[in-house]
Amino acid sequence: MTTNSTQPAGSTNPGLFITTDSLNLAAGRDNTRHVVLSMTAAEQVVARGNQRAPLNLALVIDDSGSMRGPTLEQAKESARLIIEALDNKDVLSIVTFENKVRTLMLGEEMTAAGKGRAMEQIAAIRARGGTALGGGWLAGLDAVLKSQLRMDGAMNRILLLTDGGGNVGNCEPGFLGEQSANALKQGVYTSAVGIGEGYLQEQIDALASNGGGMLHDAQHPHEIVEVVMGEFGDLGRIWAEDIRVRVSLPSQAVDCSLLGTMPSGLVSTDAGLVFEVSAGVLLSGATREIVLRLDFQNAREGMSFDLPVDVYYRLRGDEAALSPDLDRTHRKVALGTQFVVQNARFDFSAERDVDSEFAHSVADAWLAWLSRKMTAYNRAGDFETAQVMLRYERKALLKWVRAFDDEREYRKKLNAIRVLARHRVDERMRKEVHLLASKMSKGESDYRSYERQDIYSQISDEYGEQ
Repeated sequence: MTTNSTQPAGSTNPGLFITTDSLNLAAGRDNTRHVVLSMTAAEQVVARGNQRAPLNLALVIDDSGSMRGPTLEQAKESARLIIEALDNKDVLSIVTFENKVRTLMLGEEMTAAGKGRAMEQIAAIRARGGTALGGGWLAGLDAVLKSQLRMDGAMNRILLLTDGGGNVGNCEPGFLGEQSANALKQGVYTSAVGIGEGYLQEQIDALASNGGGMLHDAQHPHEIVEVVMGEFGDLGRIWAEDIRVRVSLPSQAVDCSLLGTMPSGLVSTDAGLVFEVSAGVLLSGATREIVLRLDFQNAREGMSFDLPVDVYYRLRGDEAALSPDLDRTHRKVALGTQFVVQNARFDFSAERDVDSEFAHSVADAWLAWLSRKMTAYNRAGDFETAQVMLRYERKALLKWVRAFDDEREYRKKLNAIRVLARHRVDERMRKEVHLLASKMSKGESDYRSYERQDIYSQISDEYGEQ
């Protein structure tokens, strides 16, 4: 195992470490290597965490007919608590959506009078109609962008709350994800709360993941307040935003993929195609890990592969600028490593022992990625594709963890995941697995106070060992 590191975390740079299982490749065959990029915000920033920047917030609240009753009342209560917590440096917009989209408040300063008007608007919200989720979010974005013009250094946020699947206007996950990613480029972040069992996780996850925010689940109405106020309480701890990791691939002979659930894919730049991961925000004192799988095809003796890795990020208060050139809009730290193809005489046995922390990071990200994949196949009813994929990945992951002291725990979780590849499970199970995979991959908190049974154990208890 090899580690390359930059300088330790400071006031304007994260601590960055690249770790690989091996920098040596065997000649004459395909090779797979894993890379873990670890980012840590300096501990001393925590002391300044409560000095929150001004907040430019749009609350986007579903007031369709399905929200009627305790669900809407708890959503309104969470809105009231946020209003109470805001101060006169903040501005608030309120948008509701059912068949129609209504902007109830546009960029109101949260003075005492502004708070009073906001409370009146929240109190007047009533449930009715369908679910124009996409239109509601777009109206929230429009409100934030208008207020952004007069707020230097503000945190620009959209918080969407819904209990249903969008069924009015364009609510396709691909469209929502693209729009949310474009909003992120303008410095606007989106978080989303799915309430109950009826919301479509793919829709709101497309908004939250591509929008650099958090995905929440509120199974019970009282959990709406918990997750909303949990995220709101952490806003003051945000150290870096819109973190992007770009890996310049050395040739077409190297494939790169993400083990995890963060948005990722190939991006065209002036220097060519790069593999980009959008890693969201980093809280003060926290660590975020990005795990990559590199597949080297038909490596030949004497070859070497340079792997430049650029980490882009914005600090709290950095001015947002709409530009495809991250070098103009973000801070940057350049890293890199090199893989070398060795001949048949090279002794690879010395590289069999991999650091336990690194190995567990890879295994956990792998498990999160696989859990998300199987959940999607289960929801679509595509068990044939799920079983083909799981057969290969399960064998490879079990081989990876076979020397772990807790190998049996990974085996149990993989057995539970195999249920998803074979049997249709209920939507609550799918939502919990999807959420857990997201939280595991991103190192995020689950703000719900109700202690739940481990979802993998729950699946095994209900369906038995597979």
